[in-house]
Amino acid sequence: MHLAVYIVGIAHYLWLPLVFFPYDSSDRINDDDARTTTAWASTSVRDAMFSRNFALVAFSSWAQLQQLRHHVILAKLRQPPSDTTLMLRTRTNSSGPVYGLPQGGWFQYVSCPHYTAEILVYLSLITSQWSTFPSDKCQFRMGILLFWVVSNLVVNGLQSHHWYLNNIPSYSRLHRRAIIPFLV
Repeated sequence: MHLAVYIVGIAHYLWLPLVFFPYDSSDRINDDDARTTTAWASTSVRDAMFSRNFALVAFSSWAQLQQLRHHVILAKLRQPPSDTTLMLRTRTNSSGPVYGLPQGGWFQYVSCPHYTAEILVYLSLITSQWSTFPSDKCQFRMGILLFWVVSNLVVNGLQSHHWYLNNIPSYSRLHRRAIIPFLV
């Protein structure tokens, strides 16, 4: 990979926490707002908010496990092939390296399920934080973060998908999409 890709990746993970860090008092809920909010909020509303956040945390955890699962599938392709691994040569170099075709899990639907899972992780994280930081500035930063992550992963997923299509002769018969099943 190009050095610029690594630099952008490192910068992304260094700046990521700043999206959720309130820069001024307008980004925070002050004590008066919190008391007013809890005063009008009935038990059922608070329970619903707790249930929503619990569901989002559970969904994010599940998406992270899916991301790990698909990274493990990809990592196993680097090991010596087993009898169940589908090994293929590329169109351009029939005497060159043999590539393993990832199978199992979401690979039956998309070429890059680890990207799909990462998008789901960020979507659940930002959705859970959206009401915690009510200022427009914080929500704008979270929206920019989500746009950055989705656009970056879609571009990389499309490049990987096109590589498979252009280099693995039988890949088009699998009817996989790049990132989003049945769409992209």
